[in-house]
Amino acid sequence: MEPRKNVFSYFVIILYITAVLYTLISGVTALGEGQEYPYLLQGVFLVMLLAVWLALNGITGMLARFDIGNRLKAREQVLKYAEAAVVILVLAAGFIIRIRYLQSMPMEPESDYKTYYEIADLINRGTLLKEGPGYCDYIAMFPHVFGYPYVLAVLFRIFGTSVQTAQYFNVVLAMGTVFLAYRTGKAAGGRICGLSALFLTAFWPSQILYINMVASEYLFSFLLMLCLYLFVKTIKEYPPDTKKPVRGVLLHFAIGVLLAVTAAVRPMALILLITIVICILPQKMRLPVKLPSDQPLSLRILGKGWMRCLVIVITYFCVSNFFSMGISYTIDQKTASGTSSFGYNLLVGLNEESYGGWNQEDADYLYGAMEQTGSATQAHIACRDLALERLKNPKGIFNLFVHKFQALWANDDYGSTWNILFMDQQGTLTPAREKFLYGVRDISNLFYLTLVALAGVEGIFLWKRGNGITFPFILIFVGTAGMHLFVESQNRYHYHALFMFVLLAGFTIKEVYEMNRCKVLASREEKERCLLEKQEDEKKMEVLLNEEEELKKRREEAMRCGFDMMDALKKGYVTVSVSEAYEKDGTPDPSEPDKEKEDGQKG
Repeated sequence: MEPRKNVFSYFVIILYITAVLYTLISGVTALGEGQEYPYLLQGVFLVMLLAVWLALNGITGMLARFDIGNRLKAREQVLKYAEAAVVILVLAAGFIIRIRYLQSMPMEPESDYKTYYEIADLINRGTLLKEGPGYCDYIAMFPHVFGYPYVLAVLFRIFGTSVQTAQYFNVVLAMGTVFLAYRTGKAAGGRICGLSALFLTAFWPSQILYINMVASEYLFSFLLMLCLYLFVKTIKEYPPDTKKPVRGVLLHFAIGVLLAVTAAVRPMALILLITIVICILPQKMRLPVKLPSDQPLSLRILGKGWMRCLVIVITYFCVSNFFSMGISYTIDQKTASGTSSFGYNLLVGLNEESYGGWNQEDADYLYGAMEQTGSATQAHIACRDLALERLKNPKGIFNLFVHKFQALWANDDYGSTWNILFMDQQGTLTPAREKFLYGVRDISNLFYLTLVALAGVEGIFLWKRGNGITFPFILIFVGTAGMHLFVESQNRYHYHALFMFVLLAGFTIKEVYEMNRCKVLASREEKERCLLEKQEDEKKMEVLLNEEEELKKRREEAMRCGFDMMDALKKGYVTVSVSEAYEKDGTPDPSEPDKEKEDGQKG
């Protein structure tokens, strides 16, 4: 039960293609800025993009021409074992690369990452209220800050409090996310999509470079991909005639719970919730023809999109409220309500002077409002009201939106940038490390822009189809881009959206393969048709030649056949006169003169 084709889907696809084009334009123009040869990387990208496209078409064309897909299907069991071996090897390689990077690039947490680490340490020691009153105020204003440190605190209790514990946890989460990307791609589009997502995610440069940060992105992305995977399963595996409707309903409950857990880490999980509602709300399955009383309740729930949405949304809000109460109890303060907790982020995001990034002025305003009102909710409401005042300058706001979009999507170098910045502050940035990080930064951007281009091609394919299973992936990207036009933004905030690019690029690879396969099949059909036509023409020509030969023989026979008078007389076909009869008997014709007399007279 895939998303339907409608005007809204076409509108979203237009937004997506436009966003991808501007991402490529802004990203390519920014390549090589400040370097000795500023246009070198731009040329490298164009050559790289052309090479990737030619290689993709060449490889898929060869696979299609030699019918590798059907040959492998004939050995499905062997193929499954081979696929499992490839998955294990790729996961092992990705794991080893990340561990080696952690060992060679030690990093102490700074900025927001230090906040997460210290809150986790306080929770683990049970001294958050006593030793961290400032952090309690901070959590009251931003409840999601509590989610990731709470999970870290559990790990600290088991493995000990250390930065390495958090970093190795990042590695486990990263490889778990790689596996989920593979499973999601395979569930949505088959083996080609799954394996493409596996390779691209396992070796994505910026995600490897960012692994030494005590960041919430890894946990958030893992949970988000888990929710997305379960959502894809509900779309693909529960048709109207499903024999397991109870399991389908339970899966919807699980999605609601996991979305609430994900939102407790980062509120961006709301984007996926909205995406799910948009995709399944208009859906209505054609159930088997039975009386309503004969259909199980679970099947009736699956049969109506609004009922499925209701299950997910109600579960989400119930679990979210439970988490909010738990956080309030832990910090002994009332947290900001969900409907108003975005006020400060909106205030910062609409600040034209700071280009939508963190600034001291807005931070002071938030804490001042908190002191005056004594309520985190009221402080956010005050920030929201001030933010709305900033919308009165349409030209300035539009200029800000364009700048923020470019800052968020034009590059993917946050992994190397944050490493260079923090290592420089900590005195661990050696010349060798600096050279390596700057070199990998360029590779990260080239890799990122190439994947964005491939993902953009899927938008074109989707436009031709009108809608499909990739529409939710596009909605997540569009939602992320749209939301960050208004709230605080920096380029690392697009981390979770990279997995949407991976899945969409995987579908592009599949579509190119299918396109080349169709061309090969069409070419074979054309050759077979031409061969049949040639054979038919040869048969017709052979018939004509045979007929001509037969006519020729008849003509020759007719020419050879003369009129035999004696044979005709013998057979009585011809009668003769009396004189002719006398001649035959030797009796002279009385009408003729006697030749002997004439001869005597002459003598």
